[in-house]
Amino acid sequence: MISQAARVETMYKRAMRSQPAATRQSEPELFINKRKLAKVLDEVGPFTEDTLFIGIADDGLPILLDLEDAGTGSMLFVGDRKAGKNPQLKTIAAALEFTHTPEQIKFAVITDDPNRWRDLQDSPNLINIFSYYSPGTPSFLEGLVNWTSVNRNSSQVIVLLIDNVDHMMHMPPDARENLSWLLRYGAEHKVRIFATLETRAYGMKTHTWRTMFGTLLYGRTMQDIPDVPIRHRRRGEFIVTDNAGAIVRFHTPLLTM
Repeated sequence: MISQAARVETMYKRAMRSQPAATRQSEPELFINKRKLAKVLDEVGPFTEDTLFIGIADDGLPILLDLEDAGTGSMLFVGDRKAGKNPQLKTIAAALEFTHTPEQIKFAVITDDPNRWRDLQDSPNLINIFSYYSPGTPSFLEGLVNWTSVNRNSSQVIVLLIDNVDHMMHMPPDARENLSWLLRYGAEHKVRIFATLETRAYGMKTHTWRTMFGTLLYGRTMQDIPDVPIRHRRRGEFIVTDNAGAIVRFHTPLLTM
């Protein structure tokens, strides 16, 4: 008989085969400068296996996610267009190449523009870059849910990066159901999700998605957001409230246009 682990692996392979290549209709908005990023990581490191690099705080210290703390849940970056949300996700992904082996952490991307992620398509930690509208994306999400049940005795972590999470509303019901489960419970099963959402959509139909995130991080915006006392002007800068209720400000390092 085929084991459950083998069935999950088959789902991954089918999803990858059905994923179309990135189009060339538009150039990526920016690229990660890996050489400079490696220098930054060397200056603020070293990093342990159970931490994930997020950014640099105002005091120059790294902002790290404790992978053992599931209480942070899935994380949502909110901000206006061009606030630096996509560069923030790409920084998290690019840093993995220097801080973790693929056996420790792998990442996948779901995006409305796969071309935007071309500079990371050769990362050894990459599973695949999926489009919202690819027929393989629902299969991937189903496989990832199943993976959580067969990976209980493994230390490997999967990082899922989602561009413009409101696009998920247009996916098939089964894909939305699987994503909902991952957003709510993924952190407890070694699936860490980071997503972005434009401020204009923050209080609209995506409200139900918003409540599935354990941590909200706010970037530059010209709009007032309830319970967020600071409006940002600097691109690539975000704030988050720590466990003590204090506001922590950090930025996305070393991105080049």
